[in-house]
Amino acid sequence: MITANYFDGKSGLGRAVNLVLAHGSLHLTGAKLDRHVHLRHIQLSETFAHAPYVLNFDDGARCEVHAAQDKKALLAMLQHQPSLVQKLQRRWQGALAAVVVMVAMFALLRSWGVPWLSEKISHEVPLAMEQKLGQQSFKALEQNLFKPSTTSTEQQAQVAQVFQSVLPSQLRMPVQVKIRQADAVGPNAFALPDGSIVLTDAMLKYLSDGNSELNPVQREYLAAIFAHELGHLQQRHSLKNIIASSLFGAVSWSLLGDFSSVAAGAPVLLLQMEYSRDMETEADDYAWNLLKEKGIAPQRITELFAHMEKTQSRKMSSQVPQWMRNSADYLSTHPAYAERIAHLQQKMAVKN
Repeated sequence: MITANYFDGKSGLGRAVNLVLAHGSLHLTGAKLDRHVHLRHIQLSETFAHAPYVLNFDDGARCEVHAAQDKKALLAMLQHQPSLVQKLQRRWQGALAAVVVMVAMFALLRSWGVPWLSEKISHEVPLAMEQKLGQQSFKALEQNLFKPSTTSTEQQAQVAQVFQSVLPSQLRMPVQVKIRQADAVGPNAFALPDGSIVLTDAMLKYLSDGNSELNPVQREYLAAIFAHELGHLQQRHSLKNIIASSLFGAVSWSLLGDFSSVAAGAPVLLLQMEYSRDMETEADDYAWNLLKEKGIAPQRITELFAHMEKTQSRKMSSQVPQWMRNSADYLSTHPAYAERIAHLQQKMAVKN
């Protein structure tokens, strides 16, 4: 006879019962309870050494067996045989093998599976849907992050001229530049799926050194920024990024289940960042070719990166230790400036 706690599935109140197996049915007896349940209507949950064994009934009721001797007797009574997975996870060798397989699967998906799927799926998404997604994103940013631009009308006109001068002959969708004040993101520019390229006041101030007009070299730096963001738009990077995030999340959930939301989220974050770094490199290559086509020195990109790296290093050096700066480079969605400069310089050397 096995002692257990019975829960009827309708209330949280449990009652003590005794379990006896007879003629293929489990007989439960206790205070105001006398019940027979055929074994085909009962399922034993996965067993753990330091947790109660749980019998689940088809009608939502359950029994919990706590005592060690009762748990052993229950397994014997049900003639329970652990599955292969249960046997493996009770051995450290099996657990280690599972971790190795999981890491290998993530590596394979990172380097081939998810990028390939994202590429294929993105081409099946209608342009109208992509534009609607971008419009919704911009609306949310307007409500939570952006403020009206304080850039002068004259400088905004310069920005529009530079933007028009760098537009490629073939565009996948209509594009436009929007200038906004966004203190939270600082000097920045980014593209949205609807064809919007957002340029912050802080970026214009950074490029112009605070002057009211951009000189010819500063205009070419701005053209390099626009060319980079146009690369993101032309290659549908925003959409692919969203698709990749969804795929990575689905894979992480399927492999890690509900073990921990943090554990499941961390590999998604790191893998997705790695994929975004590849996109940045693709956009750099696109910008290089576009600037060359428009008669603008493509090395303006590397000059701009070098200047931004110097400014960033000077700003960070007194506030952040070196080991943290190294970690920030690794975790950034944008590759380190030095890495991007080296890539483009190699590209220039090959072309020459």
